[in-house]
Amino acid sequence: MNKLYGESLSMRMTRTSLGARPLIQIAFMIFFPVFLFLFSSCQHTPQKAEVPGGGQASSGPAQPAGGNVQQFFATDFERLMQAGRESMNNGNFDAALQSFRSAAALEPNNYAAPHWAGHALINMGRFEESIAAFQQSNALREVAANHDMIGRILVEHLHRPTEGLQSIKRAYALDPNDPIILYDLAAAYLRIGSWDPALQAARTGLEKNPSDEVKKLLQECIVDVHLGRGEYAEACALLGQEALIRLRFGQDPAGMKVFFASKGGPADLAGIQANDLIVSLNGKSLAGTDMDFFVAAVDEIGFGSVARLKVFRDGSFMDFNVPVGVTPDLPERVRQARHNAGAQSAATAVPPSIRIDRLGLVPPVVKAGSKFDLRIEFTVNDSRTGGEKIRASAAYEIAEQGKTLFEQRPVEVEALNGRKTLRVEHITAGAKGYYVIKVSIRSGQAATEKNLPLVIE
Repeated sequence: MNKLYGESLSMRMTRTSLGARPLIQIAFMIFFPVFLFLFSSCQHTPQKAEVPGGGQASSGPAQPAGGNVQQFFATDFERLMQAGRESMNNGNFDAALQSFRSAAALEPNNYAAPHWAGHALINMGRFEESIAAFQQSNALREVAANHDMIGRILVEHLHRPTEGLQSIKRAYALDPNDPIILYDLAAAYLRIGSWDPALQAARTGLEKNPSDEVKKLLQECIVDVHLGRGEYAEACALLGQEALIRLRFGQDPAGMKVFFASKGGPADLAGIQANDLIVSLNGKSLAGTDMDFFVAAVDEIGFGSVARLKVFRDGSFMDFNVPVGVTPDLPERVRQARHNAGAQSAATAVPPSIRIDRLGLVPPVVKAGSKFDLRIEFTVNDSRTGGEKIRASAAYEIAEQGKTLFEQRPVEVEALNGRKTLRVEHITAGAKGYYVIKVSIRSGQAATEKNLPLVIE
């Protein structure tokens, strides 16, 4: 296996900018894939691993015996590479990328710098640039890890599984004994529905003495083969009563971003698709939460129950009832959940409502010809949404003795469902007098109005 200052070039980085937590954390800050199966019993904690060449080590930079990092990394190139890895370990991917690019400028023929730059770019969500970095590394020295990472990006992030499969096949040809590559190979076959090759790759990976974490992932691939074939009894026998919906996802500020749903699993049968954004679970907003929260929430719902997911897709919100857990009668449970969802929606739908909480003037005393602010606080409640931003419009007019002197046309405003929204209008006062400001707020078919006296001195 290729080594880089004692580190395996088959390292895997987590896509942390989307929030996918590490499944494995090997020596020298080596992380495993962006994928996250939703199974409640697995604790994704850092693990110790065998260092190439023997011995045990935990995560973090290596400390050679009888010296320190500064003494060991004697050249500017080596110091920049170490600084980049430390920045990645701290989650500062911009700084890491800069360090790796500076190292590449010092030694443009060294394949390690662009390889690590590729990992930094993955964590920044710049997938096409990451592929280019791994290709640049391969042009200097072809290694299996470069092909494997290119394939993984194509399969999982860019949704080009056929193209990604070819890259992973090349990685396997270069290193047929790496169980991580075999896992990626199985996952790529799963994405294109090639069940037999996926099963073969997973079983071969299990023969390569994988770590416990990789072993679990390979076993999950075998479960996915059974689900894809519709062999629910076999999948159930392997999984038991785990509270899962078979999603692979990452974290987004507004909720959970779906990488993909396992073919034939609960989420897939219910209609969840790649790139869906899950914004609420059983009516609870997922904005600002992390993946642990989502995993725990599904686990709390429990095996055999139904998870109600609100999804944002193609500019619209959609509701899905997803059975939790795999059982031999899973397709029937999905049909029943869909039927119950329609009945419940018809019975419990509540029209949206709007209220104006407060109107105010700043400053409270308005002088003729001066500028002042009209502050409008309002709340929109819509039971059809789960906490996400919804569209509203705000308008006002100024009247004197029932005659409209000025009218501000409706302005579109983004309101957070169930929470106060502040709208500020900047106005120039006219002549002295007694006026009325009439404010109106509308969202869909719901609307409300409220008046505020305006005295201009």
